[in-house]
Amino acid sequence: MSRAGSSTRGAPAGGGTGRLALGCVGVALVAYGGWLLAAELLGDRAASTSALLWLAGGALLHDLVLVPATVLVSWLAARVLPGPWRAALAGGLVVLGSTTLVAVPLLVGIGGYEPNTTLLSRDYWQGWWALAVATGLGVVVVGLVRQRRSARHA
Repeated sequence: MSRAGSSTRGAPAGGGTGRLALGCVGVALVAYGGWLLAAELLGDRAASTSALLWLAGGALLHDLVLVPATVLVSWLAARVLPGPWRAALAGGLVVLGSTTLVAVPLLVGIGGYEPNTTLLSRDYWQGWWALAVATGLGVVVVGLVRQRRSARHA
């Protein structure tokens, strides 16, 4: 079903040249990052093992913790929140959940050691709370805008 005045006739499938260009840039950046990682880790078995464990751990945390938590909260929100707010909440959960998973070592203090007291010298919880508040405000703003737009189109 299309809106009045909009037409998909003649539009390229999949988003066109811009999307293809962005995809090519993304693939090139991933390839470059992989090349740099391989160059850094070649010949250093301990570093290679550590990097692989770190990468696998991140993927597992994402797939086994972040995704199920986001799906569960989104499912609950679908039962409670009006439609315009659901996408805003889901986006906020993805932002806050992903950054929290990345920040866990800093939040619990992993990585600091006595010879170098400058490591982990900040209050990372304060930064996390600032991010949580900013994300919450973003969810509220996006939710209100979407609610106002849906009321206007109703």
